[in-house]
Amino acid sequence: DWSRVVIFLVDERFGFQHEKDCNAGLVRASLIQALRDGGVPFSEEHQFFAPDTGLSWEECAKDYEKRLRELFLRQGPPSLVTLGLASDDSVASLFPEWYR
Repeated sequence: DWSRVVIFLVDERFGFQHEKDCNAGLVRASLIQALRDGGVPFSEEHQFFAPDTGLSWEECAKDYEKRLRELFLRQGPPSLVTLGLASDDSVASLFPEWYR
């Protein structure tokens, strides 16, 4: 039941010029488009993507945190979260040398 699914990103770029240069653009062009092509309507309300590049990165982070908190207060915490692990041991763009 895709109406119960909300997509939010834990890893996104800030300061991109074109949507094709960000992770949200990749998700829209692949997953969401494939759903729509298969006849599954996927509401914009169920896509929580950052950043709002009209804001500073600090304001953008605060805005995204606020929107996620509101979502979790309404719907409860996420049931499933997936994170990528890169060959350099980074997880969600948190690099090991930052926390060693």
